Amino acid sequence: VLGVQSRDLRSSEMRDLIFCPSGTAHNSAKLSARATLFYIHEDEEGYEDGSVTRFGRAIAHDGKGEYLVNDRVVPFAKYEEVLGSIGVLIKVRIFLVFQSDVESIARKTPKQLVEMFENISGSFELKEEYDRLMREKEGAEQETVFAYNRQKGYKSERKQLKEQKDEAARFDARLRDKARLWTEFYLWQLFHIQANMEEVSSTTQNLKKWKKQNSKSTQFDWWRIRGYCK
Repeated sequence: VLGVQSRDLRSSEMRDLIFCPSGTAHNSAKLSARATLFYIHEDEEGYEDGSVTRFGRAIAHDGKGEYLVNDRVVPFAKYEEVLGSIGVLIKVRIFLVFQSDVESIARKTPKQLVEMFENISGSFELKEEYDRLMREKEGAEQETVFAYNRQKGYKSERKQLKEQKDEAARFDARLRDKARLWTEFYLWQLFHIQANMEEVSSTTQNLKKWKKQNSKSTQFDWWRIRGYCK
């Protein structure tokens, strides 16, 4: 009735669960079995509200089983869904303790215990989604780290470029200072060359005047000396 498979009930076939009276053949068409569970619903305060859901399991003589909800045959998936609505989860087996379950639990490893608790809580149904979200989370973390490192690289590169720009600006300023100093030096040289040239020109002019004056005086004295000698 609670959706437990025959293998969990220590039976290889469903028809093995049918009671067979003495002298009756196991394949007799008269043999069948049926069990019904009545679930009485309660209101929010815990009182019965008068509604009842009937869960049934029928087994024919050939071993064919049927699931029933309120005496209506339904597929197993629907039967499982209705049981789940009242908190009976078939897959996690949280409502029955089978023979040797306690001993089996005691032998489980920590990892197996975690898996068992996940089955009991129903979180195993979210495993695929959890793994998918975990992969997305890891991918997002990797992208974040990559973006951070890239941004860090950009900042370092920008700092390096700024330093190179400042260095180039200082170098250009030094070149301008050098050009200005060389210009001043050449102007200073030209100034002194021109001053020297003016000084030499003035001296030359003075020498020419002196020579001219001295030349006339010397010529006059020479004629006087010749005349006196005669």
